[in-house]
Amino acid sequence: LGVGVRYTASPRLTLVSDLTWLQWSKSMRESRLTAREPDDPTADAVYRINAPLAWRDMYLFAIGGLYQWNDSTVLRGGVSYSRQPVPKATLDPLLALTAETTVSAGFSRRLSPEWEGAASVAWQPPKSIDYERAGFGSSREYWNAAILYFGLIRRW
Repeated sequence: LGVGVRYTASPRLTLVSDLTWLQWSKSMRESRLTAREPDDPTADAVYRINAPLAWRDMYLFAIGGLYQWNDSTVLRGGVSYSRQPVPKATLDPLLALTAETTVSAGFSRRLSPEWEGAASVAWQPPKSIDYERAGFGSSREYWNAAILYFGLIRRW
């Protein structure tokens, strides 16, 4: 469930915000892993692990804007935040750690009436977690991302 608001502050500047609720608590309750036909003859023929997930609902908040630099160029930027939906007690290396904050910026430029070029960058700051769990030993999971997007758009 989400709601968004757009505000045109001037003919060149538009501000936007968005609040989204993701009901992970009802959909991610348990993880089931079944392994069969091991290469090691001394291993169990079937190995099962059932683990509670107990995910929390997630609220994602985003705010951004776009600025019409001139008739051909638009600048965009924004930031979003959401809490990690997996409680630390049930988080393990089999479930990827997710980013909580994303900062992004980009632009698009009309090249002709039919063609437009676009580029943007998104950055997710470093995040890590240390594990001390049976089956995993002592380990650390680390997340950091810088993503570049390029696009060429054709209008018919």
